[in-house]
Amino acid sequence: MKFKKPCLECGALSYEHRCPTHLAAYRARSVERLNTINRKEKKKNLYNTNYQKQARQLRDTATACYLCGDTFTPLDKIEIDHIFPSMKAASPLAPTHARCNRSKSNDDYHPDDYPNGTKVATLYLGNLDRFKR
Repeated sequence: MKFKKPCLECGALSYEHRCPTHLAAYRARSVERLNTINRKEKKKNLYNTNYQKQARQLRDTATACYLCGDTFTPLDKIEIDHIFPSMKAASPLAPTHARCNRSKSNDDYHPDDYPNGTKVATLYLGNLDRFKR
């Protein structure tokens, strides 16, 4: 048996997460957001075939997350992260746990923010000069 729950916008009881009035507007906003040119351009530039090849290669050879330093287990979801998202497509890539990637969000990597940061940065980036504050 399905129970009604309050609408996230107005609090009216509904079987969905929003009442019928607000659900239509929510879906329209979602479609508009997904179809924006910025989003399409970003995906086209950041996740092109070159990225896909590098990501596949990194995923196959990955042993540890570059953010937390823990080794991957067979149950871990491995994602490939742009280390410096602000550099756009020129950003180096590194393997990470899905949960670590979510916590980093769209911020640039800095080794002082992570437990094994210096060691991992040396491994993936070689030179640490760019991190001097």
